[in-house]
Amino acid sequence: MGSFIASGVNRGALAMDAGQSSLPGWKMAYIIQWIWPVPLLAAAFFAPESPWWLIRHGQVDEAKRTLTRIASPGYWDTRPMDAYIAVIKHTDDMERAESAKGSFRDMWRGSNLRRTEIEMGVWAMQVWSGTAMTAYAVQFFKSAGMSTDTAFNLNIVITAMNLVGCMIEFVLISRFGRRPLILSGMAILASMLLVIGILGSVTKTTSTLVGTGAACAIINLVYHGTVGPLTYTVAAEVPASRLRARTVAFGRAFYVINYNATSQLTPRMVAPKTNIGGWGWSGKAAFFWLGGNLLATTWAYFRMPETGG
Repeated sequence: MGSFIASGVNRGALAMDAGQSSLPGWKMAYIIQWIWPVPLLAAAFFAPESPWWLIRHGQVDEAKRTLTRIASPGYWDTRPMDAYIAVIKHTDDMERAESAKGSFRDMWRGSNLRRTEIEMGVWAMQVWSGTAMTAYAVQFFKSAGMSTDTAFNLNIVITAMNLVGCMIEFVLISRFGRRPLILSGMAILASMLLVIGILGSVTKTTSTLVGTGAACAIINLVYHGTVGPLTYTVAAEVPASRLRARTVAFGRAFYVINYNATSQLTPRMVAPKTNIGGWGWSGKAAFFWLGGNLLATTWAYFRMPETGG
């Protein structure tokens, strides 16, 4: 949702840069970001504290009031709240006991070594799937010869696919396993990257630009319907319970390392050589991401198990 709104704001800022406003459009895009903290702060101020946090800190009566507040009227009339609170206490006690037994060193011992490998692998797949091409879609399209207005308009369509893909994922995850969805998603992403790379290697025409834009839209749609959200599912299911917090934290840190590295590469790939630091790869940059995608897919095929069920 955030990227979709941002793409609309950026498109609207073009009119300001076209001379219809004395304020440069790029400034407006930054200014609008400061609108969100006000309603978010107000919502956070009135939001109730988590019942789980309250019970962990011995504030049972306050937890009961919160549970009553966030439930629909009459919800607890037919349900034993004390029994629910007892479950929370028991779960918290078990988690505390399990966490005390585990350490970061245990992540690399016995069967946990395989779990850690899978955790790192699924997080890395998010980065190396090839969606970085769409993150810099406007710059990429302009480098490929598309007009500025058309590039920004198409970017709105591409980011809209984020929402559509997530809605589709709600249906797919209940009917298919994690593994087939991730592998099929990665395969489709690879085919679209190949299309973009080929179109970026031939003479640029209106047809090649349209084809490139369509492939980018499909990438975002498929990614958010398979690989993107399912990473979080698998990442939570793979670790041993006593090491879950540490394993997920480590996996996410591994993701950040990969993301920071690739975020330095992609802008240079898609930027024209006339820009400082630009490599001028344009659509050919898709071949680089295709290689990363195939490596990640190969790993997943041989090493990633089905975690559903």
